[in-house]
Amino acid sequence: NEKYGGNVLRKAIDYFCHLAVAPDFLGQIERVDHEFATSEFLSKMRADSLDPDAIAEQAFASGVRDRLKACLLAEFRNPSEAFCRLLLDQIGIRNARAGAIDQHYRPILKTAMEQAIVVPVVQALRHLSAAAPARPAIAAEARVEPPAEKETSTSERLGNEISAFGRLKRRSA
Repeated sequence: NEKYGGNVLRKAIDYFCHLAVAPDFLGQIERVDHEFATSEFLSKMRADSLDPDAIAEQAFASGVRDRLKACLLAEFRNPSEAFCRLLLDQIGIRNARAGAIDQHYRPILKTAMEQAIVVPVVQALRHLSAAAPARPAIAAEARVEPPAEKETSTSERLGNEISAFGRLKRRSA
């Protein structure tokens, strides 16, 4: 997925296969695909520094990172009973009933995670955006509005603000 760089990883795999057969394909990649040419993968694919083990290790680490992000986001949005039990065990609450977790502890954990993670990030993003010089065309383009028919959670709003900030940062660079 493009949000976590999966598109660049897939390109790296495709281009690596092409370069294994036709090493002169490197020049075409640099001319045509500017996004990939500036990525960390292309420098490792040059003939003088081509190290398949380093590329495989980097691809594996990227894949693990992507899967961990997906798992953490899923737990953040809707904490599983096992995740709730793990956190409750860390603060000394053991043997909580499943019903008590669903009715009492899960909402408390969601609120605590939002206050510990989302609120400071949103505040930092607002501080950064207030400090950055405003460019009206970029600000209008980067604005991400949630759909009007559904109410969004704090984590969804954070995701929207982070993606808007990322687009703003890329455009102003």
